[in-house]
Amino acid sequence: EAINLNPLLRIVDGLPVIEFGWWSLPRPTKGKAFNSRLESLLGTWRDPFQQRALLPATWYDEGRKRWRLSDESAFEIAAITAPIEVDGVQYLGYSMVTRPGLGEASTVLSARGESRMPLVLPPELHHRWLDPEQPGDSGLVKQVRNGSEELSYAMTTDAVTLF
Repeated sequence: EAINLNPLLRIVDGLPVIEFGWWSLPRPTKGKAFNSRLESLLGTWRDPFQQRALLPATWYDEGRKRWRLSDESAFEIAAITAPIEVDGVQYLGYSMVTRPGLGEASTVLSARGESRMPLVLPPELHHRWLDPEQPGDSGLVKQVRNGSEELSYAMTTDAVTLF
């Protein structure tokens, strides 16, 4: 299996740290998950929802297009984490949190006919998402869902197909 490590921002012992995380978490049922639905954090992903991180980004790929903010500024994507083992090596595993697509991103439909996009958090929610004292609960889900809307609508893409 190829090395699949990406930078994550987390709070460790009260301090912000950048660590590398393996992009995948084992599903509670079967298989692996690269992404986890915001709507499933309180059920399927209850334990990893208590350990959160942010993925720094300037773009993401979806629907064979590259999505970004129009000013090309950096943004942070919500992630959940858990320790995992890959080929006998311990890693910090993560799954990117997704939400229903908004704005232009709502035009990209999966094979299931639904639109999803990363949960992009505004700076004013970073501390709350990362705070290990903040329980992953319905209040946090509601706050990040509502708080992510402006940035979600601001995502745009060039008309260029990536592949």
